[in-house]
Amino acid sequence: MNNLSILGVTWVFDGYEVSMLSLATLDLQADLNISSIQIGYIASAYLIGCCIGALFFGYMASRFGRKALFSITLLIYLISIIVQSFMPGYVYLLACRLFTGATNEIDEIN
Repeated sequence: MNNLSILGVTWVFDGYEVSMLSLATLDLQADLNISSIQIGYIASAYLIGCCIGALFFGYMASRFGRKALFSITLLIYLISIIVQSFMPGYVYLLACRLFTGATNEIDEIN
């Protein structure tokens, strides 16, 4: 698979991350016993993580190279979306969404 194909897949991941929460909102509220305001914080955490990730990983990519950093952050991103589905509570899910957003932003830098 060439780099352009992998980059395209990460764009799909980004769209999936943003839209999947809207489908899972009612289940999250029931399973984790959280409010609508907390759901809003969870949704916002991903986007805040994207901003932080773009700043941090943009600097890191300039310093260490985009290809190496892209591979590392893609692996971390894939692990974090798997871990995210097993979060036992609100605070853990919030932190994981923030981290997932930060690691997914490397595709925007490339």
